[in-house]
Amino acid sequence: MKPSFLEKSIISKILSVALATAIMTGCNSSDKTYAEYIEESEKYIQNKEFKSAEISLKNAIQKSPDAPESRFLLGKLYFDTGNTPIAAVELRRAVQLGANSPQAFTTLGKALLQIGDTDTVIEKFVVFPDDSEQLKAIKKSFSGDALLSNRQVDNAKIMYDQALQFDPNNVRAQLGLAKVSVINNQLDLAFEKVDATIESNESDASAWITKADLYRIQKNSSNTIASFQKALELSQGKAPDTTYIAIRNLSYEYLHAMDLEKASAVLEKLPAAYKKQSLSDPMINYVRAFVAFDNKDIPKAKEYAEKVLPSSKFPFILLLLGNLNLQENNLEQAEQQLEAFTKLYPNHPTGNKLLAMAQIKQNNLQSASETLSGIIDRSGSNVDTSTIALLANVNLRSGDAKNSEKYFKMALEQQPENENFKFGLAQSYFLQSNTEEAIAELANIPENSKNRILASLAIAEALTREKRFDEAIKEVEKLPSNLANNAIIPSFKGTVYLFDQQLDKAEEHFNNALNIKPNYAPAIRQLAYIDSIKGDSQSMIKRLGQANTDIPDNYPLTIDYAKALFQTGAKDQAIEELQKAIKLRPQSDEARILLSKIELTNEKPVAAIAQLNALNNANTAEAQILLGRSRFMIGEYITALDAFKKAYEISPSANTALLVYETYKKSGQTLQASDYLNRQKKNHSDSEPFLIIAINEAIRSNDIKEANTLTDTLSTLTPESKALHPLRATILSKQKYGTAEQALKKAFSETENIAYANALISVYSKNNELQKAVEFTKAQIKAQKESDFFYTALGSLYLTSQDNKNALVTYEQALTANPNNVIALNNSAWLLKDSDKEKAKSLINRALELAPNNKDVLDTAKEVGL
Repeated sequence: MKPSFLEKSIISKILSVALATAIMTGCNSSDKTYAEYIEESEKYIQNKEFKSAEISLKNAIQKSPDAPESRFLLGKLYFDTGNTPIAAVELRRAVQLGANSPQAFTTLGKALLQIGDTDTVIEKFVVFPDDSEQLKAIKKSFSGDALLSNRQVDNAKIMYDQALQFDPNNVRAQLGLAKVSVINNQLDLAFEKVDATIESNESDASAWITKADLYRIQKNSSNTIASFQKALELSQGKAPDTTYIAIRNLSYEYLHAMDLEKASAVLEKLPAAYKKQSLSDPMINYVRAFVAFDNKDIPKAKEYAEKVLPSSKFPFILLLLGNLNLQENNLEQAEQQLEAFTKLYPNHPTGNKLLAMAQIKQNNLQSASETLSGIIDRSGSNVDTSTIALLANVNLRSGDAKNSEKYFKMALEQQPENENFKFGLAQSYFLQSNTEEAIAELANIPENSKNRILASLAIAEALTREKRFDEAIKEVEKLPSNLANNAIIPSFKGTVYLFDQQLDKAEEHFNNALNIKPNYAPAIRQLAYIDSIKGDSQSMIKRLGQANTDIPDNYPLTIDYAKALFQTGAKDQAIEELQKAIKLRPQSDEARILLSKIELTNEKPVAAIAQLNALNNANTAEAQILLGRSRFMIGEYITALDAFKKAYEISPSANTALLVYETYKKSGQTLQASDYLNRQKKNHSDSEPFLIIAINEAIRSNDIKEANTLTDTLSTLTPESKALHPLRATILSKQKYGTAEQALKKAFSETENIAYANALISVYSKNNELQKAVEFTKAQIKAQKESDFFYTALGSLYLTSQDNKNALVTYEQALTANPNNVIALNNSAWLLKDSDKEKAKSLINRALELAPNNKDVLDTAKEVGL
């Protein structure tokens, strides 16, 4: 009878369980005895078949669960293969079952100390009367090690002394007393004890490890290395745990001796059984990280370094990781790690310089300056010249010319002939408008120097900036005669004439440069610029396009061509050129910045964000503003606000402050917007756009006193501002009716500015004085017959009072005065929509041409059927 489906399933499950059990028990066969399994395991161990040995020992344990020998052998196997925690478990079980041999307690003691379980050693390594003298000494010596680990030095010494009473040759106790001597600042005595141990136990590797540790205390690198090397030679093939200790320490010492090749070679000798354990060993990974870094394998170096990071014993890993992240442009991570390192080592020059570089790359010049000046303040005259020069350049970049001057002078005191420092000092002078001092500094560069030409050109450039054009030309003409056929000379003269707005002369000299060198890019670019000044876009595009064909890999030319294409509306072609530019110079962000601008004009904010996210350095004000605009366009106002705030932190400006203010408002945070604007007033009282917004905010808040104060500031700053009269008119209109009427009449009478007339008409309308408004408007029409404004205002007043006939007539008069008056066109179309639809359509079509996005115009267009 065939088995049913259910029976088949049960049989299948039984077979599966049986198979799994067989695998778990190592395919246990009942025909082998306990002794045979033990013998089998020993053969496997000799052949280094550790997994098979483990299975045999587990089978032996299954045969005789309470036999201590199999437990001990399994524990020792785990210990020798680097699986120390599990080894400790099996070895403790072996001792509990009766394993009482010196070897059992030695292996258990090593395992427990390696995993830091000193309490178990102190508690369980108790000496019994029946113990052999050797075992008593072993227990006491391990107890001494456990107590020493717990900083109980005196008690540890007692244990070591007792161990030596039981067995004078106990190496662990001898070495323990040497360690006690070290703690008691008796290094010479420690050496004596270790040397005595080595003399009586020449082949004991642990004694050489202790001796290496003593040499390490003395900072005697060569003897430390030699001692660890000796320990390695003695332990290889005999004591894997000691071999492992020797290798990890020897590789570490080679690293400190800057012999990375030997450090790497030593690590290759790791016992196979310990390779897995080594993957989580901070010391070994520390060495591996630096070896990988030396081999320029950055990903591996970073992988190993990150494994070391959780350990507090290797703080220099922060320096390495910071450097690695700096190279990969992970700037925030780099800064965090290098900051953590410099807190531990405040005077470390490399750490501080790398930290400063991370800050510079993020455009945090103030932080970089503080980092570097901190080294100089702490180190005084001992600071190296490169650090001083870096600080000088940071200050120069940030515009702090005074400190830039100070530190370039300091650098020159150490290296008086350094021409780069002289150039830097000259630039510092230029920034302070100390042109003569700058020229004097550059004049110190010898005639035979390779930098002499650059110095002369720098002088000429400075003179050009000061509009001393004749002197600049003379300076260029001083250059050696052998440069007559160098395109740079006529090109530079052309630049001087360009600044002097002598376009014909400039063009002549740039063409002279091209006669000398037909593909001289600087001259081509300047000629294209002259084309743009003349408004000759066609010539500019043609010139740059041809140059890009003739010189296809010139990055500045490609950028200029892309800009020209963008300006003339050829956006798709501009995008193609910018993509070429990115391939030419991936490390430059200029092309991506311009690409993001084009994407924004194409109303593709997501594409713009993609370009901005790919920047090498997004920590510039321009990048953050573009990112903010992109986020704003897709309605992400909070992230836009963060970007604008960051831009302001990087480079405070009135325009950026206004972006922050407007974004606060757009996100519904009106109180925060008002508060922010008030806090920024003192910073940007010299900005017309900012003052206009601030005045409007004060008016909105009904703070007329503040509005008047700010308007006075605006009047002083820009007396011809077109916003001034409309703002004053609005402020006057906020007063009580009678006062506002008189003030606005007076202002209009004195200035004849229609802003006051418009405000007065609004005041009349709001106070239901339409007749007064009409009379005032008619009077102005009579006085100013050509003003379409007053016709439009009168038409709107008629419209308000539902006098459509007079409204239409008056709007026609407004259009006679100004055919492009959008309000008159729109309102006339609206009035005619029912009586003369064709004329209404004609009028609104003209309005749409003039104001295609005007809401009122669009509404009227819809009403008339467009």
